[in-house]
Amino acid sequence: MGFFSSIVGAVGSSFVMLGLETPVSRALAFGTVGFAFQYIAKPGISYVNVPGKGGNKCVAKQFSLLAGKDSGAPTTYMPWYFWPLLLAIIGGIFL
Repeated sequence: MGFFSSIVGAVGSSFVMLGLETPVSRALAFGTVGFAFQYIAKPGISYVNVPGKGGNKCVAKQFSLLAGKDSGAPTTYMPWYFWPLLLAIIGGIFL
């Protein structure tokens, strides 16, 4: 148990040193990291490449529960806005 508590103590003190001692500040910071990740990486689960005149463009897929059944657009269960939300929940609640 000593090893686990030392790891948790080190991570906790690192968050405090960065000014992330409250759950709200951690959620904002991790949500920002999640937004930056999806904006830079454009994961295939959330984006699709569409050929165009100037080359391929990366376009966000629609959320499958909100898309119409007759739309031919690609859909996903993990839209781009779930990445910041997921990381904000992890940072704010679990860390």
